[in-house]
Amino acid sequence: MYILRFLGILALTFFYGVRVYIYMKIMGNKTIFPIQAMSWAKKILWISGITLTIKNIHNVNLHNDYVVTPNHCSLMDIPVLIASIPSIRIMYKKDLEKVPIFGWIMKNSPFIPIVREERKKAFETIHQTIETMRLGSSVVVFPEGTRSTDGLLGEFKRGAFYLATKAEKPILPVGIIGTINVLPINSIKLVPNKVTLSIAEPIAVSTELSRAEEKALINTVRNNVLELITH
Repeated sequence: MYILRFLGILALTFFYGVRVYIYMKIMGNKTIFPIQAMSWAKKILWISGITLTIKNIHNVNLHNDYVVTPNHCSLMDIPVLIASIPSIRIMYKKDLEKVPIFGWIMKNSPFIPIVREERKKAFETIHQTIETMRLGSSVVVFPEGTRSTDGLLGEFKRGAFYLATKAEKPILPVGIIGTINVLPINSIKLVPNKVTLSIAEPIAVSTELSRAEEKALINTVRNNVLELITH
């Protein structure tokens, strides 16, 4: 059964990818992506057998933009986030572009690839993202930098917080529970499961932070995410 689910996801992703590519790249319609992305994500969750519960969606003000900082255990975190929070862009590891079909979609989407192994290029990408956010856009940054193999929350890197400070945007801590049981790292076997996405209250950031203040902010956000996934 999981093979049929996997093939269904590939087919659905290819269909939406081609559709969006035609609208955006050929017809020049840049506004279609958020709506189509959410539609794709919800269908992916259905095919995968995911029952999604969203908690505290009232903490998201659709008139505001955020740096969204979720924990990260599975590739399924991406459709869960897109299905839950309207009009978001995801900052992802460029290595994901190697994933068949899915990688091509990511590459041709408004999502933001980042090469974390090359510090200079990573910060160049962040600075480009800052300019985009100032024009109005929420961005998802996985602050752990990679997927957890055991579901435990890793240490947070400073990229998301540097982005929030320079773009002058609040941070939105998000906790995701259950995706590691649906699709663990290094697996294509989909297992239907319940998934919960919880949203904490946004955290305002100062436009100028000392390194000590930045570390305190990182700890605060990490503790918020930890509380969301353990309670």
